[in-house]
Amino acid sequence: VVHHQTPIEVLKKLPPEVANDPRVKGKTGMPNRRKVKIPEHKRIHKGEGGGPANELTKQKIKELEREPTVDDVLRIRDEVNTELEIKYED
Repeated sequence: VVHHQTPIEVLKKLPPEVANDPRVKGKTGMPNRRKVKIPEHKRIHKGEGGGPANELTKQKIKELEREPTVDDVLRIRDEVNTELEIKYED
């Protein structure tokens, strides 16, 4: 399956110029969706609010106490990947 590194529910709430930036929504060499095995996808999304992957992303954006920039979203995406030790297939 593919995992949205920046959750869809988060993308919908970002300022349009951030959400529509190719580095955030995904482009060749910098995808937003990456392959994970089904058990891994269930692990990171099990629970309320989309699971730990979505909740941690939302928490980190809220902690900014301002509108996130493209750089913020990319940094948070990397932090969530690292903190949750998400194992990608690619």
